Amino acid sequence: MNENKYIDLEFLNELTAGSIERKRFYIESFLDVLQSTLIKIEGCCTAKEWGKVYKYAHSINPQFHYVGAFATQKLIHEIELLSDEGIKIEELNLKIITLKQACKIITEQLQYELSVLR
Repeated sequence: MNENKYIDLEFLNELTAGSIERKRFYIESFLDVLQSTLIKIEGCCTAKEWGKVYKYAHSINPQFHYVGAFATQKLIHEIELLSDEGIKIEELNLKIITLKQACKIITEQLQYELSVLR
């Protein structure tokens, strides 16, 4: 896989059995949930609601697997652990910044995939 590629749609291709409509559905759903979840995570960090940061990170974690964003899934897991502990807040904030950057690239790459599916 290309080192600049944050996604690998092999699993999604298998899951959808090659159906373009289903693949579009999963990608669009992921992108919708991703954006709203990132906003919630940021808001909870600002409010220092670490339990909610954990909740939202945990809720999005498995969805990264569907789009093959395995490195980002690992990062989300680290955010879950740090927010659950409620300590090492600076490290948690840095990981959230990294998450936002990765999600921006994932979003761009998935939007490209959607354009190819049209």
